[in-house]
Amino acid sequence: MSSLFTYQRELRKRLDIPYIWPSRQNDTDDQTTDFIYRCASFDQAHAEAVRRFGTGASRYYYALNRWYNFTSARAVEAIFARHPRVIAERDTYHKLVDFRLDGIPFDHKTTVWPKAWKGDLDACMQSPQPLLTWLYANQSRERRHHVCNRLFLVLYREDGAHWKLKADLGLLATRIEEYLDAFTPDDLTTITIGERTAQAGVIWATEY
Repeated sequence: MSSLFTYQRELRKRLDIPYIWPSRQNDTDDQTTDFIYRCASFDQAHAEAVRRFGTGASRYYYALNRWYNFTSARAVEAIFARHPRVIAERDTYHKLVDFRLDGIPFDHKTTVWPKAWKGDLDACMQSPQPLLTWLYANQSRERRHHVCNRLFLVLYREDGAHWKLKADLGLLATRIEEYLDAFTPDDLTTITIGERTAQAGVIWATEY
């Protein structure tokens, strides 16, 4: 995919199918659905998921969700990479670094507002450390689990369909660019998990 327009066009095709997670993300289902990385378009991913699992099967939804999340993440990383303060990581398989912002290495994570988190949105926007600590402890517990520097792009829609914002690349680009333009290291929050520490930032993309 060569442009944000192409990414957005493909991502929006996913919006017509229910966003159902039949199970928590895990290595076994990830390995079974890794074909999504070879699917440049939604139609390709959908056809392969149907061929392997059948429409409506649990891994059918799992595969489509992974394709959607992966494709949105690629688009978001392209948004970061085009900013003059950002240098993309050359090794696309690097597990800990997606890019460097003013020389600081970061992994990027787009996350919807978590159902299990009981905190208030406005309070979290004012003081994000409790939510960020929770995200480190509770997300990416399998192959991508780590405690390293991370920028979280947190999505929130008032109607609860937070996941749909992953396809709204115009909104995401605006929020990311606003954050990067104004960024200073003072914006980062120190997160401690066990004996490990990391620097974390949060970019809010909200729709009311």
